[in-house]
Amino acid sequence: MNQFGGFGQQYQSTMNPSLNPTMNPTLNPAMSPMSPPPWATGLIEDIKTIKQQNNIVVSKIDKIEESVSKITLKVEQLELQVKSMENSCNFINGQFEETKLKLNKSEEQIKMFNEKSNKFENILHTYQTKLIQIEDANDKLEFHSLRQNLLFHGIKETSNQENCEETIKTLIRDVLQIEKNIELDRVHRIGKASPGKTRPIVTKLHHYSDRELIRKALIDNNQDLRTLHQGVGIQQTKVTLEKRRTKQHIVDRERTAGRITKWAGSRLLVKRQNGTYQEIIN
Repeated sequence: MNQFGGFGQQYQSTMNPSLNPTMNPTLNPAMSPMSPPPWATGLIEDIKTIKQQNNIVVSKIDKIEESVSKITLKVEQLELQVKSMENSCNFINGQFEETKLKLNKSEEQIKMFNEKSNKFENILHTYQTKLIQIEDANDKLEFHSLRQNLLFHGIKETSNQENCEETIKTLIRDVLQIEKNIELDRVHRIGKASPGKTRPIVTKLHHYSDRELIRKALIDNNQDLRTLHQGVGIQQTKVTLEKRRTKQHIVDRERTAGRITKWAGSRLLVKRQNGTYQEIIN
């Protein structure tokens, strides 16, 4: 012990930091800068974990922001497309309304044209009816003007200067054996002359009774005319001749079948087995 009670060295070690292991890191390994105290180790680990989590959160936030930016860009593009579509729809609606208006006008015009067309058809039908009536009236007038005419077929042409009147009078006297002096108003050939074709001679008799006398004589002397390859018939109107032409194929068919046909104006008659004649249409 020293004069202070023998504790002088202990006091000195306490008061001297270099001699106190709790205050001198070299004497206390737990207080070394390379190894933190146990209570700080967990805190440091927690801080590291929080920092890593913050880094992950920040990374996720960046990705979210990037995704949000992309979505925003797409939304803007979609908005532009929608706006463009709206403009297109407005344009189409305008065109539709314009077309609808034109269509309504066209329908009105078509309706007006149909009404005019119906009127024209009625007028045309009226004119056609009147035309038929006029044609019938003209046919009757023409038939009346030809009622005293006869056509003589199969008489050969001799020359341009032939005397047709003398030829017909000779046929009436020698072939038909009519002694009466029949007065003829006009006698001449009809149609254009052509090689190998014999034109008929039209004869206008002064009296209708003489025409009927010749027709009656034809019944008795028809065979003589056939032998000469000649014939006599009533001169027909243009309308009647046209109707006969439309039925010529029926005449050819019936004659090919061996049946006898004859004309009664524009009516075609065919001889039946009982000797009577019946009209045939088709």
